[in-house]
Amino acid sequence: MGRYLSRVVYFLFFFGFVTQSLSGQSPIIKVGSDNAYFPFEYLNDDRDPDGFDIDLLHSLVKESGLEVKITTGDWFIIKDKMKNGEFDMLAGMYYNPDRAEYYDFTMPYIIITHSVFVKNGSKIESLNDIKEDKSIRVVVENSSILHKYLTTNGVLPERILAVENQLDALFLVEDSYTTCALLPDLQAKYVAKKNGLDDIETVGLPILPREYSFAVSKGDTALLNTLNIGLTKMHQSGKYEEIFEKWFGKYNPTYSALEEKSSIFWLISIFLTVILVFVYLFMQFRLKKLVVTNKKLNNEIKQTNQVLKDVYKNETLLKRIIEYSPFPIAMIHEEGYFVFTNSGFEDLFGKQSDKAGSVNRWLSEAIKKEQEQSFIKSQFFYNPKDLVIQGINISVYTLTTKTGEEKLMQLHFISLGNGQLLIFFYGLEVNQEKTVYPKSTEKKFKELKSSFLLNVSHEIRSPMNVIMGFSEMMKTDDLATDEIKLYAGMIHQNAQMLLLLLKNIGTLVKIDAEELHITPEFILVPGIINSVYKQFKGVDYLENNVSVSCIENSVKDLIVNTNRGILTRILLNLLSYVDKLAINDSVKIGCELKRNKEVNFFIYAHCKEDVYQSLSQKIKIAAANYTDNNLHFNSGEDLNLYVSLALIKLIGSKLEINRDEKNEKSKLSFSLPNFSDDDPVAQYKTRSLPNKKQQFNWEGKKILIADDNPDSLDYFRLIFKSTKAEIITAKDGSDAYERCRKEINIDLVLMDWLMPIMDGETSTKLIKQLKPTLPIIAVTAFALGDERTKILQSGCVAYYPKPVNKGELLSCIDVLFNK
Repeated sequence: MGRYLSRVVYFLFFFGFVTQSLSGQSPIIKVGSDNAYFPFEYLNDDRDPDGFDIDLLHSLVKESGLEVKITTGDWFIIKDKMKNGEFDMLAGMYYNPDRAEYYDFTMPYIIITHSVFVKNGSKIESLNDIKEDKSIRVVVENSSILHKYLTTNGVLPERILAVENQLDALFLVEDSYTTCALLPDLQAKYVAKKNGLDDIETVGLPILPREYSFAVSKGDTALLNTLNIGLTKMHQSGKYEEIFEKWFGKYNPTYSALEEKSSIFWLISIFLTVILVFVYLFMQFRLKKLVVTNKKLNNEIKQTNQVLKDVYKNETLLKRIIEYSPFPIAMIHEEGYFVFTNSGFEDLFGKQSDKAGSVNRWLSEAIKKEQEQSFIKSQFFYNPKDLVIQGINISVYTLTTKTGEEKLMQLHFISLGNGQLLIFFYGLEVNQEKTVYPKSTEKKFKELKSSFLLNVSHEIRSPMNVIMGFSEMMKTDDLATDEIKLYAGMIHQNAQMLLLLLKNIGTLVKIDAEELHITPEFILVPGIINSVYKQFKGVDYLENNVSVSCIENSVKDLIVNTNRGILTRILLNLLSYVDKLAINDSVKIGCELKRNKEVNFFIYAHCKEDVYQSLSQKIKIAAANYTDNNLHFNSGEDLNLYVSLALIKLIGSKLEINRDEKNEKSKLSFSLPNFSDDDPVAQYKTRSLPNKKQQFNWEGKKILIADDNPDSLDYFRLIFKSTKAEIITAKDGSDAYERCRKEINIDLVLMDWLMPIMDGETSTKLIKQLKPTLPIIAVTAFALGDERTKILQSGCVAYYPKPVNKGELLSCIDVLFNK
């Protein structure tokens, strides 16, 4: 039977080469490999590729008569190049279903498990001991998977210590009988042996087994067959066991996924593979004919798929908007389960289930006071659909967090329609005295607040309905390409409207809590006017498609001293409001120098007399109700206007409205002092600002971009494409710090501020300790007032709010590179 099996293997091996020749592959196999994944793949002291994976690959290709060219590098760069088709295979990769969409995997040649490492003589014998004994500390290498595994198995986060590498973890274990480490079994044993740590052992059963294989390009059946056959032969000849013992000591079959179960099993597998080879050859022949005859159709499908991909990105933007909110938010369904929770909510209350009844269970656990629980049960537990329809504002409750701490919070429910509801959580100080209103005043205040929430609910539902409606229409199979592009544009436009609305809600919360402060800076006025104009033209918020133009002012050196982000928000909000005023395409934005030496910002448009009178009355009422830095609302329909009034007051100005009866023009304006004649620093900044579009050449520069959103990374790659800079990426703050620790020639870091595992602020501080002169630029969805100050104090040289202005960002980086 053994001889027969060998002949069949060689027969199949021959057909693998036939397939390879017919498919036109190069005889030299291009292999990508990590340069620092010990002991599987790394560069040795001679800077040559080395490790268990490399030895296995060399032995396999020697048996197969193939030739390989191995390229090593940063793992993330190697993966990107593999996706782009620059490699034929990867020397080693963990299998998971997501990766299987892009690669084909060989049979796993090793099963990598994790073990609990303890000091010899320790009383710790299993994971169960760790859960029961609260004095035991668990060390892990920086890994979200291991951290999550421990917490879901009952180990409190405060007992888990994350370190940078396995050697540090093993040193801590060697020093204490009450410290253990959860680490990859083979790698940690290799590190312990290499560093002479003989007083350490593993206990308990293996944990978290993961399959480890060679990965080839999707659809490369020829190479996949060749590798699988080579692995089978190596196991039969004993070569695999020899290589294993070289790196990990005595061979243990439990690590291998290649043990021969029976000759019948292998015969069946080989027979099926031969059939697949012939099917593959036949399909290749048929596909070549189909490609020629359907080239035009394929191009149209490709274009349509790209548009659909853009639509998917716009749909995910909705969840990103909620994720970047400055306060905890949960989205729930009328059936009583969680649809989505942002990181602010999960940090406070933990991750919640999406199963039916999960909202009721969470409320029962979070609200401990009997009186409060009785009330919310009557309002929510038995009629959640009414809440979804009405958008009721629930009052103040004492909520218990995941750590057992009690927090006084206000819950606001806003209906989105389609059976979905947003819950906003606004934290209050537990020891603050509650303001006592007369009953009549308190009743009126509640009525006003309920009215405001209902109207905001309507404003959120409007763009949401457009987004959901057009997304549903795009699922139709018979749509033309032009229709798909039109629908995608509508989705994008309304998503931006929703983003502006939620930003304004967040701003109002900060103003009402007196947490919004300004940090002034000198600003070139014509520059910011042009910037706002370009932003507004690029993202059209207007429902009536009013055309906006920018007045070119003859005075080029006007300068004000205020907060750039707040001034930009004011102008964008007022522009977004002009569709309620304008009759035709006559809206204009500009600035002028008044006789009293103040800079006057203005927006005017043609409008009817009754519209002007209505707006004038709204401004007067809002100004009268705005007292002591607190806003009291009559309704939520004019949210942009109210936010503008609040921010204008915050920067020390006042919104005015005037009308030219002869020309039927209405004008919104506010003024700030001009500093261009008095301040030499401002004059210097005026001269140094770029005034025209530039082309940048940063060849030889390396930029690290840290962002947990793949879409954001794609956007930044596109921004930097023309600069010739080398781009490397990190998926969170911890990953960014690790990159800076390993890479010696990074020239600049672009840091997202809100990321899982480790946020941008923590990562920035650690990187600055490691490399004090490395410039870091922060990008964040919310950066007003004291937040901006906090960002700069952490060590960043600049910050840019999302969505990032490409021209300003590139100009800032160019100044840093040429400093």
